[in-house]
Amino acid sequence: MTIIITFVNRFGIVHGADSFINHTNALGEHEITQGTKIFRVGMNAAVSFAGNWFIANDFMDSWMQEFISQQIGLNGFSLRSFARALQGAWHDNIPENRRMPQGNWAHICGVESSKGRSHAEFWAVSNIRDQNLSGPTRIDSTRFHHWEDFATRDCHLISQEMHVDLYRLFAEGSPASHVYMNGNGHGRLLSNVIFRLNELRPHLGPILREFLTRANSLTPVRLEIQEAQLESILNPMMAISAPASLQETEELVRSSVRLISAAFELSHDSAIGGEIQTASIAFPDDLIETCRLSPLYLPRVIENDLPPEFESNA
Repeated sequence: MTIIITFVNRFGIVHGADSFINHTNALGEHEITQGTKIFRVGMNAAVSFAGNWFIANDFMDSWMQEFISQQIGLNGFSLRSFARALQGAWHDNIPENRRMPQGNWAHICGVESSKGRSHAEFWAVSNIRDQNLSGPTRIDSTRFHHWEDFATRDCHLISQEMHVDLYRLFAEGSPASHVYMNGNGHGRLLSNVIFRLNELRPHLGPILREFLTRANSLTPVRLEIQEAQLESILNPMMAISAPASLQETEELVRSSVRLISAAFELSHDSAIGGEIQTASIAFPDDLIETCRLSPLYLPRVIENDLPPEFESNA
């Protein structure tokens, strides 16, 4: 298994993945190798995958390169058509008994154009309709699905309490972002912790101050943590700023995958590790300023509502 991460902020899109491949060789022995898990799809998109390494008597990396070459040359190519074609190809070429217990996943994310303006799309292909932090849910070994998440759901969150439009925040220079994580269950959990801490960074000071104040007042032996000591702890944390460029965003993703790989190495677990792979796509100047201008925009009122399914194989 592996970890694949797709990170979207005002600068663009970054795909990240580890490189370890765990498989059984011809002698029936467990073997660890490294392989490519992220591929460019034209100039403005990339695809990353996790799951079964073998497909149609071939390795997934060489198969994927050939598949991309075929799809790019077709008339009317789009990320949506690519996701639909990949869903069909996986359905036809990955037997049910080789579909990973934690799911076969593909992240397809990039920039598309419509009516002279650019927008982001994130398409997923999997035999799992949803995946939470503790493990896979709604596993379907009989068919693959493909759906879009960013334009139809995640670029705008609407509830009774708030309405967030990520494109508006991007245009205002906000550090707002959205991240997608799939693959190994423990790797997803670590990824979530890392990126959630990054989001909470501006609030860590008040949280820790409140915690230490209560601890000093409640413990039988006072900790006597002085303000100067607290500042020495907080200042380095507060100095860590949000990415200020696409290059820094790519380094954030790279560092996150590296940290996850290190945790697995210390645990003597080969599910995630090896060289770190990334691919970045910069947002163009003509990016839309509101999610309502995206051709895939769908008003949603429930934050955790699943996106619509786009033609699955029966």
